[in-house]
Amino acid sequence: MSLNDIETIGYVVISNFLSIPEITELIEDYSKNNKIDNSNYSASVASRKIENIIFPKITELLKRINKETSINVNLLIPIACYLSNKDCDFKWHQDHESFFVHQQHKNYLNFYIPFVK
Repeated sequence: MSLNDIETIGYVVISNFLSIPEITELIEDYSKNNKIDNSNYSASVASRKIENIIFPKITELLKRINKETSINVNLLIPIACYLSNKDCDFKWHQDHESFFVHQQHKNYLNFYIPFVK
């Protein structure tokens, strides 16, 4: 896996980012369906337990991205949400909320971690 793909094709696929027990935890947490109030799309928020699993892994990945690419990512926004194809139409997607907050997307990354097929 080359992290440079983020800069050249816009994404990178990281196989086995989560272990089977971690995926099981996500599935269990997702089933609790803790919906967030967002008028733009339906989503549910992950529990603190899930954040404690995912955020350290993402933090380590951000260190690698900073080292191996020209992208400068130095802030982890502390929220993890679940999105479902039944709740969100991904044929056309725009990150207008994040652009409004950060005023740029050169050094902004989203992590989509599919865990249910």
